[in-house]
Amino acid sequence: MKSARDDILGRVGRALPESADTRRDAARAHLSAGAVNTIPARGQVQGDALVALFAEMVQAAKGQCERLDHGADLAGAVRRAIDAAGLPPEVARAADPRLAAADWAAAGLTVKTGAPGPEVRVSVTGAFAAVDESSTVMVLSGPDHPYT
Repeated sequence: MKSARDDILGRVGRALPESADTRRDAARAHLSAGAVNTIPARGQVQGDALVALFAEMVQAAKGQCERLDHGADLAGAVRRAIDAAGLPPEVARAADPRLAAADWAAAGLTVKTGAPGPEVRVSVTGAFAAVDESSTVMVLSGPDHPYT
């Protein structure tokens, strides 16, 4: 006599395409269709409301989020975060031109370009994208964008 488990797994197995090539083709077709996945109601907002939702989710996850009006405010925001955490005013930053433009010295920060080491506990790099549902920030990794 078959168990319910065997019955379910058998149906799943029969529903799968026959070969790896068939499964790969099915996956490619699904991805190229550009179908939108389910988006929870709270995430169906645009513009400033979406940015506010992201900030809310970051803070709910015990993260810190500060919206700046201009890139020139970046070094000051980093300094405030460092001071609040009781860390030394030292930063390692990515070799990103947007970060190079910040006036780190005016904020009283010592800056090195590249990945931080044991001597520098704060790293600043640009974000590639953000996901509001999970308050996740995605960064690119490479020589110009070290992350730790």
